[in-house]
Amino acid sequence: MRVRFPDGIVLQGNFGGHEKAQAVAELVRFCLDDGTREFKLTNAGGGNTVDLESEQTLVELGFVPSVLLNLRWNDGFKGSGLNGSLLSISQPL
Repeated sequence: MRVRFPDGIVLQGNFGGHEKAQAVAELVRFCLDDGTREFKLTNAGGGNTVDLESEQTLVELGFVPSVLLNLRWNDGFKGSGLNGSLLSISQPL
């Protein structure tokens, strides 16, 4: 699964199909400079907003075997907001 930030940086994580959207949100928050900053994830293929509190599994959401989600900050910020240590080891795709 990949999450694309507003500045084009992509975060990639591996999840099992039985996991829930909450697990994706937790990974994103863990990788941020400010884990309390609010955001939305939308399906890049259809633009539907992902309910980050959903009890549906990633299979039920149609995110398996893979999906690209777009992250949008609720406050309109256009950067990635990723932790500096992650940015320092990032690699171009």
